[in-house]
Amino acid sequence: MKRLYYYLILCIAFVASSFAVAAQDAQYPETLYLIGDALPNGWDAATPMTKIDNGVYQYTGELKAGNFNILAQDPKATDNWNNAYGLEDKQTINYNGVSNSQIKFFVAKPGGCYYSVESADQYVLTVDLVNGTIDAYADHLFFCGVPSDWKFVELTNEGNGVFSGRFNFTGADQAFALMFIKEWGSKYQISTDLGQDYVFGLGDFSEKLKYGNTWSLKNETPGYYVITVDMKSHTITTSTYNPNPVEALYVKIGETYNAMTRQEDNTYKWTGELNSDGFVVTPGEAAYPCYMPLVETQTVPAADTKMLYNISADNNVNNKWSVEEEKSYTVTVNPEAMTLSVEANMGTGIEDIESADTKAPVEYYDLFGRKVLTPSKGLYIRVQGGKTSKVVL
Repeated sequence: MKRLYYYLILCIAFVASSFAVAAQDAQYPETLYLIGDALPNGWDAATPMTKIDNGVYQYTGELKAGNFNILAQDPKATDNWNNAYGLEDKQTINYNGVSNSQIKFFVAKPGGCYYSVESADQYVLTVDLVNGTIDAYADHLFFCGVPSDWKFVELTNEGNGVFSGRFNFTGADQAFALMFIKEWGSKYQISTDLGQDYVFGLGDFSEKLKYGNTWSLKNETPGYYVITVDMKSHTITTSTYNPNPVEALYVKIGETYNAMTRQEDNTYKWTGELNSDGFVVTPGEAAYPCYMPLVETQTVPAADTKMLYNISADNNVNNKWSVEEEKSYTVTVNPEAMTLSVEANMGTGIEDIESADTKAPVEYYDLFGRKVLTPSKGLYIRVQGGKTSKVVL
């Protein structure tokens, strides 16, 4: 009898939850409509938003200085100006986004339930009725400063409010600013007004942004930097990158350069002994430029640790990866993702490794990391087990 009772309770709960889900889905209209003098059609015709998911709608296009309403139906077709979305009071939209990201539904539209655009531009406006939020961000962003020869360079739109660009900072203290339009009056800079320019270094940097700040950003050291801006979270991040096609990599231990082997997925591997000297990774048999960890001493083994790219000893950065135990390791580098992994190899000692190496098959690669089945005369990279060396045939 008890089992039957619990079964009936479960059935009732399931049916109730099904009705709740159906009711929840039913409250989301097929589309939303924007109307007002902030839209290209003005008050003459409503502009439908694009449904991108259940209860999520988006408009990409011009927003003029002015006001607009968000409605559940076309007011011009239905003569119904109720069933509105917003808050009880007017909210503003500018380059900092929407003044209040929360949004509610009103069967009877309050008089102050509308949005006022303060910064006219091309926007991406998203209404998420599932989570009760609204956001807006400009659909473009410009970089201007010393690295661009003071020319306006439009950042690449990565989608979902993220914009990025790659720039060569040839010296230290090279200022730049971010603008929404091609003039200095629309700066989008660090939210904390320090009363001076904000400086970032080779290591990963992240700070909040705010429209209207008057101070620029500067680099501390020369290098190649990726500038990434997330318009939704109003955040800027910087990181270094290698600007050149990666054709070879070496694990540099002391003054020894150990050639890495290119894999089919374009990562590079090297297996050998690491010691307390530490190591960096170089694209050639020279100390600089080189890849380094973000911190002064990065202890390994470690998986997918971020790398920075240092072009010169003048930057005075000598970070290295280090090991606590001297033994054989496999180092894997992903130059595109700028990550390095180190894995300790199984074995009881160096003698075991050397013994295994002498029994391992010999493979040859050209200087571009391509495997050569029948090497002829010339310079090659010889790989046998965990040992890698350059040989002349």
